[in-house]
Amino acid sequence: MAMPRLIDNQRGVALITVVLVSLAVSSVAIAATMMTMSGTLVRKYSERTAISDQAALSGVERGLSALLGDGTLLPVSGFTTLEDSAAVYDAIGNPIPGVRRSIYLGPSSDPARGSIVSEVWTRGGVRAVRRLEVAATSFASFGQYMDHDHSGVVFTATDDQFGPIHSNFDINIGLPAGADSATFMAQVTVGGSIINPGRGVFVKGFTEGVSLDSLPTISDLDALRTLAISGGLLLPGATGGSFAATTRVEFIAVDMDGDTTTTEDVEGFVRVYRNVPDARNLMAWPLLGNPIDTPNCGTWDGKIGRAHV
Repeated sequence: MAMPRLIDNQRGVALITVVLVSLAVSSVAIAATMMTMSGTLVRKYSERTAISDQAALSGVERGLSALLGDGTLLPVSGFTTLEDSAAVYDAIGNPIPGVRRSIYLGPSSDPARGSIVSEVWTRGGVRAVRRLEVAATSFASFGQYMDHDHSGVVFTATDDQFGPIHSNFDINIGLPAGADSATFMAQVTVGGSIINPGRGVFVKGFTEGVSLDSLPTISDLDALRTLAISGGLLLPGATGGSFAATTRVEFIAVDMDGDTTTTEDVEGFVRVYRNVPDARNLMAWPLLGNPIDTPNCGTWDGKIGRAHV
């Protein structure tokens, strides 16, 4: 019986081994290269995303700053374009390559708010959008608001002012400082300057030279009228003579559906009082015919020698 012969020392075995080892090493090298490239791409994309997001945030702040400086930039309808595909600059004033930004100002779905939208995009296809809701300034927040030059009107020792005060011009303080000085419990802002500020007591300070705030225009009031009609809240007022308002509105949460909560959309939030002229015993009529003494504001504590506002 013939014995099998061992195969050894055959030509080409070394070549095949080298090729196989080379393929294995090449595969490892290619995999390492792909991982490095993927990591680089992810890092660059993350950098572009961070830059876009920061640029969008700075755009929101830019829109807020512009709006605080000029409230007329916020339209009643539509939108105002503050920036349109504008270049974005870094901290030292150099434009960031391939980054563009647009900023829009417009009304929100809530009539008492406005929206600032900042949109940023890059050449790599990264896009970031940031939005900020801001509360519109209400003139009802002021204890006094003056849009004419009242520098001839002097606040004296008989004045205690408890609400915020704003004048688009000057405010004049009379009489030296002392126990009976004119006292301002809230912030005071003026478009001009405060005449004789040392004669008054400003508990929360004052600011001079602020940007002029504009009173609502007739078109703004017409827009509010339209909204009031749609919401069933157009309340024509009437007067019965000097200081004789016959309509009073009280903002109060009312449980309309009886579920013991007052935070749902179906709840009420306003109560209206009306009376006929000369019915001075009713709530809408200021006591003594003097608006300083009326309890209608909800915080009346009487007048004892000093004017309480």
